[in-house]
Amino acid sequence: ASGAGIYNRNASPTFRNLVIRNNAATVSGGGMYNWGSSPAIINTVFKSNAVTSTSGSTVSGGAIFNGNASAPVLSNVNIVSNLVLSSGTENGAGMYNENSSPKIYNSIFYKNIEQWSGATVGADIQNTGNSTPILKNSITQTYSTGNTSDNNLIGANPLFTDVNNGNYTLQVGSPAIDAGDSNYIPSGVTLDLAGNSRLFGNNADMGVYESQFNIPAPIKLVSFTAQK
Repeated sequence: ASGAGIYNRNASPTFRNLVIRNNAATVSGGGMYNWGSSPAIINTVFKSNAVTSTSGSTVSGGAIFNGNASAPVLSNVNIVSNLVLSSGTENGAGMYNENSSPKIYNSIFYKNIEQWSGATVGADIQNTGNSTPILKNSITQTYSTGNTSDNNLIGANPLFTDVNNGNYTLQVGSPAIDAGDSNYIPSGVTLDLAGNSRLFGNNADMGVYESQFNIPAPIKLVSFTAQK
């Protein structure tokens, strides 16, 4: 079965301010399955979704599977602690793109696992066929676009308050704070998942929660001469 949480076929709905969690599929798309679909996904958490097989068959897209020219747009999304598990082929615990090209902005991929193989490459995002995702101002585990101007942070710890218990607010010092781009916030979106202002500080944060901490300005050292 595919799309245990949400199944989209030739449809492009908007999903906003959701937590999609604890769904389990046996083929693809534990959290969401998109086929010829381009949904907008905003301020949404995908956590602890899985695609597992006990027969050694191929499993793909623990959190999200995109196929048949799907092009979802993800804005300030957390994809955390999702997995694929099979003694056969494991594809994209976070996201698997098959001839599809999502756009991903201000988002965080963290602790997604290809559990049987333990592979790290492809555990967050994996592509096959004619897939050309756009990824900007986001944290990934190993995936890179190869373009530094995309402003992605590869392998960074987002410093969630309590990742093991699903508290994805950002601690002081998180590299996700002010590291997003407010230009990628969809029109009309003014609040984060907690109902706080989507913009607080110099720029948007990555992820579903906007930190309510101000980052202090750097201290400027000034030389002086002591007088007796």
